[in-house]
Amino acid sequence: PVVPAAELITETAPAAPEETFLVEEEEVEEVVPDTFKAAEAAPANDERGGLVQKMMDTTAEFNDGSQNAAADIDQGEFAREKLKAEALLNSLQMVTRTTHPLSRIFDFAQEDLELMIKELEKWRNETKKYEVALKDKEAQGIGDTQKLSNVLSQLDDEVADMRSAVRAAKARIIVNNERIHEMLNNI
Repeated sequence: PVVPAAELITETAPAAPEETFLVEEEEVEEVVPDTFKAAEAAPANDERGGLVQKMMDTTAEFNDGSQNAAADIDQGEFAREKLKAEALLNSLQMVTRTTHPLSRIFDFAQEDLELMIKELEKWRNETKKYEVALKDKEAQGIGDTQKLSNVLSQLDDEVADMRSAVRAAKARIIVNNERIHEMLNNI
C-alpha cells in the first residue's frame, strides 16, 4: 500500500495567493432625508412598534421646531452674540497668556522658598553645633581658671612663707649683730 505524503506547513512555505489579499467589504450607507414626514412613511402604524413611532414623532417635532426657531432668530442678534462669544474667547485666551507666566513665577518662587528653608535649617543646625562647642570650651575654661587660681593661691602661700622666713632670718641677723657689738664693746 502506498501512503500519500502529508503536507506540512513550515515557516519557509509560500503562502497561498488567497491568503495574501485582504478583502474589505464596503458598507452601504443609507441616506436619511434631513426632514422626515409622516406621509413619506410607507409602513402603516400597525407594522411599527410603539417606540419607533414615538421616535419618529419626536424627530418630526424637533425638525419643525428647529425650522421655526431658526426663522425667529434675528440676524443682528446672532451677530451680536457671535461677537460676544469671540470677545469672551479672546478674554479667556488673554487671561491664559497672562496667568501662565505668573504660574511659572510662582513655581520658581516656591522652589526658591524651599531651598531657602533648607539653607536656614542648615545654618540653624550649624549655629547649635557651634553654641554647644562654645559652651564646652567655656566649661573647660572655668575648670582651667579654677586650677590656675589654686596654683596662684599655693604660690602666694609659698611667697608669704618665704617672706616670713626672710624676716625671721633678718631678725636673727639683727640679734646676732647686737651680740657682736656687745661683745666687741666688752673687749
